[in-house]
Amino acid sequence: MSSHPYSVSLAVPAAAQDDANALAVALGWDVWPGRTFSVPLSADGAAPASHYGCHTWATQGFLDTLSAAQGGALPPVDWSEYELTEVRVGEVVAALLDHVQTGDVGFDTFLADSGLQRVVVEE
Repeated sequence: MSSHPYSVSLAVPAAAQDDANALAVALGWDVWPGRTFSVPLSADGAAPASHYGCHTWATQGFLDTLSAAQGGALPPVDWSEYELTEVRVGEVVAALLDHVQTGDVGFDTFLADSGLQRVVVEE
């Protein structure tokens, strides 16, 4: 397990993927072009993706920022620099599906709890 004690899985609706990735960049959790929300998901594992997800090991600071944002308290960021607005950031945060656990709980548990599966991409 990582030195970060929290297993955090997140997903956003497909329509919010670009804005969610921009939000991750704005908060310093990713770099342009933003690939945080990159795992395609759907209810039955078939395309097209209805959601995009990610998993990370996080610190309490990450959880505090996420919790504050979900409560409507956004950090002081020039959102326009990331082609976002405070209203849009609030919408993206409100649409987040999240799963936070301590210990070795991973993305597959989050998917099962959320009724989502990885989209199988045929090559």
